[in-house]
Amino acid sequence: CVSALETTTLDSLWKIWKRLHDKHYTNRHEEVIRRRNWNKNLVKIHLHNLRYDLGVETYEIGLSRFSDVDWNEFRSWYSVGDKLDIPETVYITDDDDNGNNAPSPPESCDWRLAGLVYEPRDQGSCNASYAFAVMHATEIQYAIHKLKLLYLSVQQFIDCTHNYGNNGCHGGDTLSLSKYLQTIGLETEEMYPYTGVDQ
Repeated sequence: CVSALETTTLDSLWKIWKRLHDKHYTNRHEEVIRRRNWNKNLVKIHLHNLRYDLGVETYEIGLSRFSDVDWNEFRSWYSVGDKLDIPETVYITDDDDNGNNAPSPPESCDWRLAGLVYEPRDQGSCNASYAFAVMHATEIQYAIHKLKLLYLSVQQFIDCTHNYGNNGCHGGDTLSLSKYLQTIGLETEEMYPYTGVDQ
């Protein structure tokens, strides 16, 4: 049973969440479905965070702009559509540097103290996590070596690597992006901003 007070609190939280994420639904029926999804996700969040408080989980979770979406719908938005021609094996030979000549890493390092932590970026409905991964790894390497942040263009990867076997917003391969990066290079985010669609 849910008390009247709990219902009022949930209604208020629902309204605040909709306002925060600028949610507008086409009709009452859609809002009822979205609210039902949101309620279910709120329960999952609460149960997960209780397990976190008990030391069973290692992280907390919370509401996001996707909290009114069920898992199947979310997966349909963000799963790779077309199968990519990606080699299954990458061979490493004895000639490859295995890191034996590298200095020992420090016991710990907190890049936040140096101001070298990037804000998370939202890929929206474009399934370009492969491009975000390579772009962000490159940004991090730059930040570590130059001690400053540089925002690179993920949109360039999405638009310009179809000849490297990628499918833009429908998925791609990180290895081919590394080859593109070595051959072509990458503009800054300011010069080639993210739109979240194939151009």
